[in-house]
Amino acid sequence: MQTSFGKPWSWGLCLGLIFGWLLFCPQLTLAFDTTQDNQMLLLVNSKHTLDASWQPNDLLDIAKLAPSTKSQMQLGDAAANAYVRMCTAYKAENNLPLNTISGFRSFAVQKQLFYGKVAGRQRSGQSYTTAYNNTLRYTAFPGTSEHQTG
Repeated sequence: MQTSFGKPWSWGLCLGLIFGWLLFCPQLTLAFDTTQDNQMLLLVNSKHTLDASWQPNDLLDIAKLAPSTKSQMQLGDAAANAYVRMCTAYKAENNLPLNTISGFRSFAVQKQLFYGKVAGRQRSGQSYTTAYNNTLRYTAFPGTSEHQTG
């Protein structure tokens, strides 16, 4: 079976359809205003890191507002309010609670968690390098975890 995509006019037709759709499609809008510095948009990963002192200024303890496995559980204000609403709606609909397992983690807590996992892998017989690299596969290095954003 031979396709028509090898013919020059077919590529022009495809590009014309794509550009036509882009020209006449409705303007895409974002769910919130990205021009405001409200910490709603924060890219954190191995290329965009947070330093050890960075911490959101709007943390709320939600452990008493929504079921939690811990005595203290912090989330940023917007996330906390949305989470409490979600838990309330879920419980009303399903008569079951959602339990909070993890929220904000400081750089220091993430560091303790990361290196604790490295040590655990070393205790199970892995070399430091292997344990470190295996930990990086599943656990964010301090300063690269979205938990630090709240």
